[in-house]
Amino acid sequence: MKKTIRTLCLLALCFSITASAENKKAAKNTDSADASSSSSELAYSRPNGLSVEILGRAALYSLQYDRMLEENIAIGIGFETISLSAGTGAASTASVSMTLIPIYANYYFSEAANHFYVTGGTNFISGTGTIGSVTVGATGLGLHSIGVGYEHRGGFLFRIAPMVLIAGSTISPTLGISLGAAF
Repeated sequence: MKKTIRTLCLLALCFSITASAENKKAAKNTDSADASSSSSELAYSRPNGLSVEILGRAALYSLQYDRMLEENIAIGIGFETISLSAGTGAASTASVSMTLIPIYANYYFSEAANHFYVTGGTNFISGTGTIGSVTVGATGLGLHSIGVGYEHRGGFLFRIAPMVLIAGSTISPTLGISLGAAF
C-alpha cells in the first residue's frame, strides 16, 4: 500500500514538473506570438463533462458528470447499478443488487485542453443480497480510488487513468477509460 501511494505521488510529481515546463514554454510562445494568431483551447472553457467510464473508479462501469471549479480543479459524481442472480430452484436462488455512487476530485497539471491529472475519490455503496428467503442489506462507503491520468477536454471528452481501487485491506489495480462530451 505504501509503495503504491509513493509510486503514484512520484508519478504525479513528474507529471507536474512536465506540465509546468510545458506551461512556461506555452506562455513564452504566446508572449512572442502575433496578437492576431489564435491561442489553443483551454479546458476551463468547457467546464462540464458527461461521460461513461469503463473499468474505472466504480469497478465495472459508471455514468459520470463532473464540473471544473477552477482552472485546475474538478469534482464529479457518477452512478452504477449491478444486479446478478443464480440458482435453479426457489430454495436455492441467490441474487445480489448493488448501486455505487462514485464521488471524486481531479487536479489538473495544465489548463490546456490536453493535460495530465491526479484523481481520488470514494464510492457510496448500497446493496442487498438474497439467498432463498433470507435478504441482507448494507449501505456505506467502501471502495476508494486513487490514480493518475491523461485527459482531452475539447468538445469530445476522453480520459485514460491507471488507478488503484482500495476496499479494506484489498488493493486492486485497474485502468479506467472514459468517453463523453465536454460542454
